[in-house]
Amino acid sequence: MMTSNNAESLNALFKKDRELPILAMIEHICSKLQQWFYDRRKKSQNCTSVLTPAQEDRLFKTLEVVKALFVEPLDQFRFSVRYGRNVGYIIDLNDNTCTCRQFQLESFPCAHSVAVAMYKGFPPHSLRSYYYMADFWKAAYAETIFPLLNEVE
Repeated sequence: MMTSNNAESLNALFKKDRELPILAMIEHICSKLQQWFYDRRKKSQNCTSVLTPAQEDRLFKTLEVVKALFVEPLDQFRFSVRYGRNVGYIIDLNDNTCTCRQFQLESFPCAHSVAVAMYKGFPPHSLRSYYYMADFWKAAYAETIFPLLNEVE
């Protein structure tokens, strides 16, 4: 589903193209897509981390917040995570949920789940959706977009 911001961005990007004849407009859009796919494919192939660079940065920034959190186990899968004496959040590793709701809404570890991962001794990036993995990113741009054939053909 395309959000209105994405639609507006694409509209702005291709505003001048709408004045072209339909075949020329389609050819120009295809040319842009070819360039975007090429650029993203090249960038993704150079990625050596487990997560995409944007998510790697996001997780790294979360690590600063985690330093101020306290983790208390409630049972084998559930943990209470709090800031100092403040009311805590409940993390359930069995179903990947947190009472802050960020974890389940984004399928990416919130600061509370990262704190639990570090407490338990496993990598926090293992709590993410596979959509955030560098391999998934590489696969998204693996296909080649070929130029349109000559209109006569």
